[in-house]
Amino acid sequence: MTPLWIDALAIAVLILFNAILAAAELSIISLRLSRVQQLSGSGSPESRALLKLRKEPERFIATVQVMMTLSTGLASGVTGTVSYEMLKPLLALFVDLKDHHIVLPISVFGLILLQIFGMLVLGEIVPKTLAIQSNERVALRLARPVLLLSELIVIPVRIVTLTSRFVLRLLHVTPGPASYPISPEELELLLKEGGEHGIINRTEHDLIQSVFKFTDISVREVMVPRVRMVTLRTSMSLAEIQGIFSEHRYSRYPVLRDETDEVVGILYYKDLVDILTESSPFRIEQI
Repeated sequence: MTPLWIDALAIAVLILFNAILAAAELSIISLRLSRVQQLSGSGSPESRALLKLRKEPERFIATVQVMMTLSTGLASGVTGTVSYEMLKPLLALFVDLKDHHIVLPISVFGLILLQIFGMLVLGEIVPKTLAIQSNERVALRLARPVLLLSELIVIPVRIVTLTSRFVLRLLHVTPGPASYPISPEELELLLKEGGEHGIINRTEHDLIQSVFKFTDISVREVMVPRVRMVTLRTSMSLAEIQGIFSEHRYSRYPVLRDETDEVVGILYYKDLVDILTESSPFRIEQI
């Protein structure tokens, strides 16, 4: 019989292996493809491996799931033996170890508890929580090992991938890369987070925010109907123009031709003030 410490060590190694795979899966999937492409611009082997995995999610997920299922199965088998050996001294105080009707259920219950604590807590929840908090760093560190692993078990991964595609087609689902478009609301939340963490300064924040507000503005809100426009005519005298400036007090006015209503230019108040100081005859076309 294998020594107890060897079985315990084997369980610890399998749980650690499962934890690494769980962290790799969540960290790589949670990274957006655009960010991965940006990281690959550095040309590092880690970023290139990460981009390759991110562009082949079906192969990557199959690799992780095959190895996690294998490690969980092996750990379950070893845990059954370990739990019985660990509980044997305690069980001997209360029951006859030869009474399998009692010993077996208790051993199975011990197996379940060890399996839940080991694989669920240490092999899933803890590594995935760490992966969420530092998904980019974890993904870069684990990308190359996972890519190598996918190449080592390419045949089982291929079988699992083809089988999953067949099942998806039976469900009338076409396999393909996942697409996660960003909605305007998500962009605004990202903008808010960037401002709170100092990534985007106040000026940049206001400028980008104005883009979102501009899309919600209708033409009617920013433009004046033709019948309400205050305009000047090319045939107007200086006195008439002064009267319009005095009445409405706008800083600029469109100038129209008398015959066609064609806009020939914009007259600014400051330009009119300059004309008032000159003694030459006034012609609006010369301004």
